[in-house]
Amino acid sequence: MTVYFSEGHHFGHANIIKYASRPYSSIEEMDAALIANWNSVVSPGDTVYYLGDFCLGDANQARKYLHQLNGQIRILDTSTHHDKRWIKQIKLFSNGLVTAQGESLILLPALSVLKFEKQWFVLCHFPFASWEGRLHGWIHLHGHCHGRYHGEGKIMDVGVDANNFYPVSEKRVLEYCADRPVFVSHP
Repeated sequence: MTVYFSEGHHFGHANIIKYASRPYSSIEEMDAALIANWNSVVSPGDTVYYLGDFCLGDANQARKYLHQLNGQIRILDTSTHHDKRWIKQIKLFSNGLVTAQGESLILLPALSVLKFEKQWFVLCHFPFASWEGRLHGWIHLHGHCHGRYHGEGKIMDVGVDANNFYPVSEKRVLEYCADRPVFVSHP
């Protein structure tokens, strides 16, 4: 099993093509390419931690995309990104959104702290200038900025616009952050 991180697909969102200068001529082309990219790296037994902005639509639209994607998806539950509508619907009506493998979608707190082996990760949709464990090498993963924000310390934008429209493996995150200095606070 491989762990991946991703954010910012904006499935079904026409305006994101213009806003983020994506190289697609239509929603259909964008969605097909993003699904193909995802499934080319994520296998059915993998886990994807998703940091928000999956799709702007309702639970039915989210279900349409989730059924096409490999892996178990664990998405941050926040009311401030594009997923708030469909996440609210699944919480209110418990209509059982599932992934392509028939596994239930797992909602995580909007700010999640995870540990894999010896490495701690701080996940949030938005980037932080400072985060718990930053002085001890904890890695902060975020999205929201479409590749336009590069903070200090062990921080990485895992959004698709910053990563050639692919999810990012834990191994790639560790490689990227290995050369980044531990954030040192200023007096």
